[in-house]
Amino acid sequence: MSQRNEPDAPRPLIGEKKKIMKKNLLKLPWICALVAGAALIGFPASVRAALAPNPTENYTNTFDTVTDAASWIYWYGVTGGNSQILWDATKDAATNSASGSLAINIPFGTSGNQQVFFGTFGNGGGFDGSILYNGNQFTNIVVDVLVDPSAPVSSVGDFGVLEYSLVRSGTPAGGGPFTATVRIPGAASNGWVRLNMPVPVGIDGYDDPGVMGVGFKYTSYSGYPKSTISFWLDNLQVQASVIQAPPPSLSTQITSANPGLNLLSTSAASEFQRTSVKLINQTGIGFVGQSDVTYSMTIKEFPDPDVYPNYQAHIFFSTGPGNSPSLDYNETNLIWLNVQGNAGGGATAYFRYKINEPNSNSNLFGAEYTVGPVGTPWAGQLTNLTAATPIGTWSMTFNQDTNVTLNGPGGVSTSFTIRPEVAAAFVDPLNLAIGAQPNRPSESNPLGNVGQKVVLADIGATNGGTSTSLLFDNFLADSTLNTTNLSILANAANTVFVYPNDPGQKLVKWSLPDTGFYLEAATNLATNAWLPVSSAATFSAGGFRTALVPSSVLSPEKAFFRLVKREFTKLQILLPGETAAPGTPSGKTGTPTPQPANATFPVVVNAVDSNWVRITSVTDQISLSSSDPGFTWPGFPGTMAGGTITFDAETWQLAFVNAGSQTITATDVTDGSKTADTSSSVTVTP
Repeated sequence: MSQRNEPDAPRPLIGEKKKIMKKNLLKLPWICALVAGAALIGFPASVRAALAPNPTENYTNTFDTVTDAASWIYWYGVTGGNSQILWDATKDAATNSASGSLAINIPFGTSGNQQVFFGTFGNGGGFDGSILYNGNQFTNIVVDVLVDPSAPVSSVGDFGVLEYSLVRSGTPAGGGPFTATVRIPGAASNGWVRLNMPVPVGIDGYDDPGVMGVGFKYTSYSGYPKSTISFWLDNLQVQASVIQAPPPSLSTQITSANPGLNLLSTSAASEFQRTSVKLINQTGIGFVGQSDVTYSMTIKEFPDPDVYPNYQAHIFFSTGPGNSPSLDYNETNLIWLNVQGNAGGGATAYFRYKINEPNSNSNLFGAEYTVGPVGTPWAGQLTNLTAATPIGTWSMTFNQDTNVTLNGPGGVSTSFTIRPEVAAAFVDPLNLAIGAQPNRPSESNPLGNVGQKVVLADIGATNGGTSTSLLFDNFLADSTLNTTNLSILANAANTVFVYPNDPGQKLVKWSLPDTGFYLEAATNLATNAWLPVSSAATFSAGGFRTALVPSSVLSPEKAFFRLVKREFTKLQILLPGETAAPGTPSGKTGTPTPQPANATFPVVVNAVDSNWVRITSVTDQISLSSSDPGFTWPGFPGTMAGGTITFDAETWQLAFVNAGSQTITATDVTDGSKTADTSSSVTVTP
């Protein structure tokens, strides 16, 4: 039975931060899991339901771009009317020319006055209360401040008192009360100074309804200042007291991976999660004015229809723009071949269409609806075709625009016609997308069909009239998705993978959350030869993460797996000619390539643990220096992404000047406790 589909609206997610030092171990085929747990601290459900959510990580705003200042306004006082606070690209605490800061300007006069200003966590504009937290779980507000050198100091040699508060939802009293204070030291006019401000506790409204941002109040009632004062704020951080979560545990469900295009459903929030691949080429793939144009997909694996009824595989044809995964809903013109499982193991393909009907799909599911002249919405289901199994090739062939034939596994077929007015709506450019969708919630199981998958062996499009292949991709011969021809069009990340034709590969699963944990494998515990598992495919569903482990790291007889909490302890610098080699004594292989003086070259810096394994969660700022006093570089730090940064030659213009043997040292600017790394010596030629 067909089921109506609705557009899938994305929902904001909040990440989680853990501090666990446990390991879990699995063995194949003799599996043994060591599960380490920790009590989860929290309020009873009846109490927590009334509270704003706890923050699970620190909130940070570095004011690097003008959009980072979007919600920061002067609320009331000398400057009122909710006017925007300016972003200043010329001032930055890290002296980064590509960054900036928040510019505060308060035009005090000779009489006492005040100024309240604040910004929000949502940061989508003034008073954006879209993100609320339990303020009682924050411990400190930290911010860098720089005062205009021309500002006079107070009678005690500083720049007065800055009151601060977390901004309560609804912003009563400007979000206050402003019961806590910090003095701005006189040194703040000579350079940036960091202010560390403890968050006051027990404030009414901090937990219910919660806090939406950070606010400050500056007054001149004491008689200081009596003229305009200007200062800048940068690198705001609201530090959270994070509740510890138990470590992840490896599951005993280690299974083989089915080669082919795996279309996964992983979002428990919606049964309407479309997961497709779309042909990048949009011209020359249509059927109008052609003969015998066929579009096909070969299903290799399909959820058991008796257990997961109405799971769907589909072929979408639409006229654009084709950017939303919900083509059947969002597109104005659509042709849809929808294959759904039936009780007893069979499957039925439904041919549906709509024209002149954007942002709707309700008329796709009934009899053809053609009320009104051409140009008004037409839609409907024209025919269906049932096969004994969903496994096999399903196709639709268009001949002379209006003649259509459906074919299914086992040789079943049916022919019918479409209206010329309908065919005329599908001229190039067209979007061709092929994929899957779970469709069904469940009263007994919150996930319903979600968590299952469809595996395709191949997809194709051919023009029989010209003997031309418009598209053919044999996924069983691929190791990854061919992104030259296909793009991913999906409601959730990590739902489309091509699993290679590797008979020994395994899917290893563990519980969430797992922030900071990494999978390792070994084939012999006696040698303690644990190796990091670099999986090209990982996805999460139903509270678990799953990784594809290639057979190259396994043995035919047995395999062991463990999850390890890796700690970022040091930096690793790699010069041209060197390659990272985690687990080795030096952490790298190769010899630095000699560099001509005054010639630019790239440098890679990684955040690693004690075994030189990269820690992908690190986003610290990294600075470089050299034994060469003439070494050239821009002078401001670069920011890591995924635990690495490449100081490329074109952007950073790194170059040695003096000939001889030289080195480069990488230093963590964000966290001075991390060990710096000095490169291997490189020969610099004149």
